[in-house]
Amino acid sequence: MTAPVKRGSLPLVFGRFSLYFAPSIFSAALSVVMLPIATRVVGPMEYGVFALTNAYTGFGSAIATMGGSYVIAHRFLGGSHEERRDVVSTILFLGLGAVTFLGLLLLGLWPFLPSTGYVSGGKLFLAVAAMVAGQPWIVAGDVLTLRGDARTYAVTAVAQSIVSAAVLLIGLFYFGLGLTAFFLSQFAAALVSVAGAFVILREYLTPKLDRAVLAELRHIGIINGFGNIAEALQTAVERTVLSLNAGVTQLGIYSNSQAYRGFASMPVKAVARSIWPVTLDDATDPASDFERTKEAWDLAYLGLVCSGIFFATFGDRLIGGLTHGKFTAAYLVATYWMIYLIVQNLGKPQVGILYALGGGRTYAKLVIASVVVGILAMVGLVPLFGIWGAAAAATLQQAFLRIAIQRAAKVYRDAPFQDGWAYFGILYIVAVFLVRHFFGGPLETNLLIMALAYVLLFFISRRSLMAPMHRMRLETN
Repeated sequence: MTAPVKRGSLPLVFGRFSLYFAPSIFSAALSVVMLPIATRVVGPMEYGVFALTNAYTGFGSAIATMGGSYVIAHRFLGGSHEERRDVVSTILFLGLGAVTFLGLLLLGLWPFLPSTGYVSGGKLFLAVAAMVAGQPWIVAGDVLTLRGDARTYAVTAVAQSIVSAAVLLIGLFYFGLGLTAFFLSQFAAALVSVAGAFVILREYLTPKLDRAVLAELRHIGIINGFGNIAEALQTAVERTVLSLNAGVTQLGIYSNSQAYRGFASMPVKAVARSIWPVTLDDATDPASDFERTKEAWDLAYLGLVCSGIFFATFGDRLIGGLTHGKFTAAYLVATYWMIYLIVQNLGKPQVGILYALGGGRTYAKLVIASVVVGILAMVGLVPLFGIWGAAAAATLQQAFLRIAIQRAAKVYRDAPFQDGWAYFGILYIVAVFLVRHFFGGPLETNLLIMALAYVLLFFISRRSLMAPMHRMRLETN
């Protein structure tokens, strides 16, 4: 059996998914436990301030990556140990230098940035320190994904969650630090990631910058990195525009709704990490129909539909109960985010084609163009519709990007249409929400609507749910 087939066999993919998903489940469960505890002390305004600060540091972190993820993906698979060492070390040390410079720049420019008066010097220093300390984990995450080393990822991610929660609790209730405890918790998690990154990257560390890697960064990587920078810029603009037009408190509610989007995206990211090497292999095989990619993403789409059903029928009671009624208004946007996540993950074979067959520059240009569309839509819609304007602008940006990617990939090779369950899922979530809106209300009625929606969904999708199991039996016999 050849190496690509072995790496793409479904039992191995499923094993990687389990290890990627386990820490996500643990982190989500811990976050749910922490939410009612933390919201006893802080409210929407503090969440808004924390979200705005993270938008600026996230922008700095994105600039520091400089397209390194694309160069690592291009050189790591199939490269010798020496070639892997050269690319990893070069990307790591460049990133650390860049993120340190950008951190110092952010400290100097902070008083001149909009809506930043709520953050004191100590909180800002912790946020910048977390940004710098977290940079090696970005490189380590790329290496882990390409190596299929999900176990190390799981251990580090679980350790980050535990340390972050412990520091937050101690900071909030023992020292009474308030919002500062959130920044301290974030910094502690970043320190844990440094230890995990060292374990992963130590065999690739060498004190030099490889000229060939630098050349590829200039030629391909930087333009690809502009895509990541543009996305981070969009987040920074989104939160700044919201804070200026809707207020920091509304930004906090919006940010809380995005937390549930983050919970729902955890298993999706686990699927993405697990199946990505398979998708890249399939993209380079002209005879491939991306069947394994389709089976994996069908499950992801169905999982997002299940999340959408839950939020549409029970989200207001859940969020209200978890946050002492402070963030109940986030439930409608949280339901909408499930549709957004489906749109965001359309066209995965086409993305693999662009990455594997030399379309990285094209992909980056499309990301940049889509972000321009998103920012323009945001500037126009947020003053009129507040947080719903921001949600609509984000979805418009993703829809533009997915359509553009699918058109661009046709230049390199054809790929079958595989997004049927995604489009069905969007309509299904909307239908369930409308049924609950017009016929629901009492808890018992909402639970009945939710149960019927799940039963009908599982009946309709039973073949797609069983397809990976059939393939696993075939590949293990």
